[in-house]
Amino acid sequence: MTVKEFLNQAYEFDKDIESNKLQIERLRVIAEYVSVPESVKIHGQSFKKSDHLENTVALIVDLEAEIIDDIQKYVRAIKDIRRVVNAIADQKLKLILQNRYLNFMKWNEIADNFGCSVRRVLQLHGFALIEAEINFTKFHLDRRDMIEL
Repeated sequence: MTVKEFLNQAYEFDKDIESNKLQIERLRVIAEYVSVPESVKIHGQSFKKSDHLENTVALIVDLEAEIIDDIQKYVRAIKDIRRVVNAIADQKLKLILQNRYLNFMKWNEIADNFGCSVRRVLQLHGFALIEAEINFTKFHLDRRDMIEL
């Protein structure tokens, strides 16, 4: 795993969690509002209304379990990323990484906060990644149970 992949873990988990939440929301709407006859035959096979609801509820429960698992991974990723980033001595470089990889800010937002150009932020980001790579390597050697994508 590269340092950038490591730093992007939280963002990836966040997106997975949000996606699953949207799916659950849609399934709940379907379960609550879709009108299904008490019994229906499709291709010669009978289905009951209760079967439809049971299947939908089971899917919701499975997705909720995935979310709980992703949240646990997300929290561990945040903790690991913070450890690597907080070990950077230069405050400006540290803030760039925090804003990008923990607060999920866009480059132009970070540049606005720093009062400089996006190009300058990207240059500083490059320096920050060098520092983070050193900490990541040290951290990775100290802790073999880091989260893998």
